[in-house]
Amino acid sequence: MKTYSRLLLVFLLFGFNGCSDRDPNYVISYGYGPGRPDEEGRLVNGLKEGRWIFYAEEGWPWQIEHYKNDIPHGPTWQYFENGQKFYDGFYKNGERDGIWIWWGEDGYRLAVSKWENGKLIWGNEL
Repeated sequence: MKTYSRLLLVFLLFGFNGCSDRDPNYVISYGYGPGRPDEEGRLVNGLKEGRWIFYAEEGWPWQIEHYKNDIPHGPTWQYFENGQKFYDGFYKNGERDGIWIWWGEDGYRLAVSKWENGKLIWGNEL
């Protein structure tokens, strides 16, 4: 059931976007061995562009991050193995920007902070 829940989570989060047969720039890195991806996303001129998904060695998606010219830019999320979100934030030109929220593995909110161009405005940093 745990594996089914993870697969359902991946489908709901990502749908069918970014399939490699639709975009020749879409790559999947099998850093954990054959059939075991460690990351996948789109490369433009050798640089990360758009949404990238990073996988734990056990196979579950642990982080989703957006890039512009190989620099984090846009929403980012990280997850615990149980599928619970660890953090939710936003990067602007590689710097934290906007509201960031962190949760514990049990779903309890641990911290909230506001960032502007990489500088903490208020709240806690985890």
